Amino acid sequence: MAHQRDSKIEFLRIIAMFLIILGHIIYYTNWHYTAMTVSHQVSIQSLWIGAKLGVNLFFLITGYFLIRQTALKSFKIAHLWITTLFYSWTILMLTLIFYPHLIKLGALIKSVFPILGGYYWFISTYIFLILLAPILNKVLAALSQKEYCILLIVGFGYLFILATFFTNKTTGSNNTLITAIYLYFCGGYIRLYRHNSHYLQAHYLIHLIILLIMLVFLIGSIYVLDLLIKNGFIKANNHRFFYFADGNSPFELIGALELFLVFLQLPSFHNHWINKIATTTLPMYLLHDNYLSHYLIINQWIHATKYQYTNKVQLYCLFWAIVLVFILAAIDLIVQFLFGKGINRLAQVSSQQMRRFASYFYNLINKLISS
Repeated sequence: MAHQRDSKIEFLRIIAMFLIILGHIIYYTNWHYTAMTVSHQVSIQSLWIGAKLGVNLFFLITGYFLIRQTALKSFKIAHLWITTLFYSWTILMLTLIFYPHLIKLGALIKSVFPILGGYYWFISTYIFLILLAPILNKVLAALSQKEYCILLIVGFGYLFILATFFTNKTTGSNNTLITAIYLYFCGGYIRLYRHNSHYLQAHYLIHLIILLIMLVFLIGSIYVLDLLIKNGFIKANNHRFFYFADGNSPFELIGALELFLVFLQLPSFHNHWINKIATTTLPMYLLHDNYLSHYLIINQWIHATKYQYTNKVQLYCLFWAIVLVFILAAIDLIVQFLFGKGINRLAQVSSQQMRRFASYFYNLINKLISS
C-alpha cells in the first residue's frame, strides 16, 4: 500500500501558502500610509508577518522529511522545474498578448529562465536545497546530537542575531540559500532528536504561548518603527516597517518553529482533499507571485486601497487570501488534469539524465577528495 501523507502536515503547507499569499497582498498593494493613524497602519502591515512564517515553514517541513534521505530526489526536482517553466512561460505569453507594457527586458529574460535567473527566488532556493539534501544529510549524519545542537546555536547567532540587530552584511541576509539550509537543519534536528528533547516534546500550549509572544514582538517592532518614521527619526520607506519581520528575523524563525511544533503535537489523520490541495501549494506561489498577478489580481481585482481607511480592510485582505488559495488550487488541479501526464513524462526523462549527471558529479568529487 502506498504511503499516505499525514494530513496535519499537508494542512500546515496550505496554511503556510495562505500566509505567503496574504503577505504578498499587503506587500504589493500601493497603500497610502501617510494619511493613516499609526495604529491603523500597523493593523494592515502586521498581516505581512505571515509571509516569512510561511516561507520558513516550507523549509522546516522539507528538512523534517528529507533529513534521512540519501538518494537524490531527481524526479521531484525535475517535476518542479518543468512545472515552473510551464507557468512562467504561460504567464509570459499572456502578459505579452494582453499587458505588454508590464514586461521589461530583465523580466523577460528571467521569465524565460525562471530558475536560473531567480525570478521565483523561493522556488529556485527550494530546488537547489533539495539538490543539496543528500550531501547535507551526509554531513549532518557525521555529527553527534551535541555537535548538531552547537551548529544550530552558532548558526542562529550568525544568521539571525547578527543580521537583524547588527546589520551584518556578511550573513547574506534575506531570501538566501544559506538561510534555507539553516531552516532545513532545524527541521532535520526536530525529526532526529525530537524524542530526546524535553523542549521539543513540551505540551503544544507551551509552544503556542511562545508563538504568541513572537507575534507580539513582531507587531510591536512594526509599531515602534512606524512611530519613529512618523516622528522623523527614520527616513520614510513603504517597506521599512518589516525590518524585524524579514527573512532573517529571529522572531520569524522562532515563530515558525513553534507553529511547526504545535502541529507535530496534533493527532495524525488522512484527508484526501487536504492532501490533494497541498500538492498545489508550490504552483500557487508561481501563479500569484509574478508581474501579471501583482498588477492584475492584487492591484486591479482585489484593489484593497479602496477600503484602506476603513476597519474592514484587514478582513477584506484575509477574505481574498482565502479565496485565492481555492482559486489557484483549482487552476493547478485543472492543469494537472490536462497536462499532468505530459509533465510527468518529461520529468521522468529529465530525472534519469539528472541522476546520471549527479552520479558522475559525486564520483568526481569523491576522486578529488581521495586524491
